[in-house]
Amino acid sequence: MGLLHEAGLAHVYDQDIHGLNPLLERMSQWGMPVNEAARVRAAEGLTAQCQGLLGQIRALVPEAVCRKKVYKKKPTQVLPFVPSPTQVVTYLKSVGIKVPQRDGRDTTEETALRRLALRHPADPVLPLVLYYREVEKDRQFVEGLKPVADGAVHTTFTHDPSTLRLSSKQPNLQNVPR
Repeated sequence: MGLLHEAGLAHVYDQDIHGLNPLLERMSQWGMPVNEAARVRAAEGLTAQCQGLLGQIRALVPEAVCRKKVYKKKPTQVLPFVPSPTQVVTYLKSVGIKVPQRDGRDTTEETALRRLALRHPADPVLPLVLYYREVEKDRQFVEGLKPVADGAVHTTFTHDPSTLRLSSKQPNLQNVPR
């Protein structure tokens, strides 16, 4: 605060920044109304879409990619393919696609997979994995928007006076998937 007083800006902080606290508290109390029936329908639709995409992906991925030794003394089991980073790397190696690196490690982040999908347009799995991840992110967001008894989702709004940025947490309503 000392620097603000020296610069003659203490009143700006008091009025414009600190003055936001009562408004942010009211916004948190009011919440964001959510149509629960529509939210449940959307979550069910996204879940069905995820299951359909998983079915398509699993039909295309060779069984050898899904083999995993569960315990040292037990035989190898064939587990369902889930597009986790580890299984995507295993898939890429099995079909002869060079796995992208980031900081010396294998990566399956979105930008890297998008580049691979452009370089290997004949590969049917990469676009499906990207789309699956997008739909799964949407599904998780929608399922996390469960309203309380008053039919609203109550987030906690905060602000960082040093950067003047507003934030939202539990749930983060500023991080809505595109």
